[in-house]
Amino acid sequence: MYHDAKVDYDQNFADNASGKTNGFSKVSFKYEKRIPFKERISFVFGASSGLTFIDSQKSDELSFITNGTGAQYYLGGNLAQNRRDSYIFSGLDDSELITTQFAKANIALQINTFRNVFITPYVNAASVGFGDFDDYIDTMFSPKGDWKNTNATSFLFSAGTTLSYNSILGPVNFDVSYLNNENALNFFFSVGLRLRVP
Repeated sequence: MYHDAKVDYDQNFADNASGKTNGFSKVSFKYEKRIPFKERISFVFGASSGLTFIDSQKSDELSFITNGTGAQYYLGGNLAQNRRDSYIFSGLDDSELITTQFAKANIALQINTFRNVFITPYVNAASVGFGDFDDYIDTMFSPKGDWKNTNATSFLFSAGTTLSYNSILGPVNFDVSYLNNENALNFFFSVGLRLRVP
């Protein structure tokens, strides 16, 4: 595949770019299994991955790494999303982290406390990369980067709890989570739309 890009900056006009990026191929998968434990308790196990194989860049092509953002993977958010290449990673804001490579695993315990009220403690972990597949696979299991810098393979981790209520107006969610490399707890609240409190 190829990706056409048109990038215009408000400042640094010399960095503006327009054209076709070098070619790429993408492979992704997602798996989730829910196992009932007791009448109102279920274990949730999940795994997902997205990999990008990037062709060598020709002289007349733009860099996919720099300009191919629209064709990369988006991690973040708590709400189920139907957007292609978007993956939920609680603790991050909606589509907060853009990657070219990732491998993610998650576990949770969903507890139905009352008829329409759920408490879901969870743990998410991922190895995320921002370059080509060859660079990522060499450091996938020994990431040394900081995911906030988006320049080297990094470890991403979150743990928290979501309180959910299925109301007649739609789902109401309150989530509190810890995210590595941040010095604060993240709070999320949503009723159809989600609000973030830093």
